[in-house]
Amino acid sequence: MPNQSDSLPWHMQDALEKLARSRGRRGGDYLPRLRKRADYLEVYQGRGGVWRWRHRAGNHQIISQGEGYTRRYSAVRGAIRANPGVCVKA
Repeated sequence: MPNQSDSLPWHMQDALEKLARSRGRRGGDYLPRLRKRADYLEVYQGRGGVWRWRHRAGNHQIISQGEGYTRRYSAVRGAIRANPGVCVKA
């Protein structure tokens, strides 16, 4: 049976883990699976004021990266189009 938490964004996994620990549920078999991070998109301003994006894996390694954009909005839109279904990290 697939683990439902594998498809959750990284910030929701952190929230679920905090909630489980605050309720005293330590050592539950679902906690190690919640620690697995999901991929995310990172938008940043590079040299010369150019906006760029990176697709990072759960272990923070770069999977792919995009070209330079003049506006942040364009960079976010390009990242989402190139990587559908991946969350954009604010």
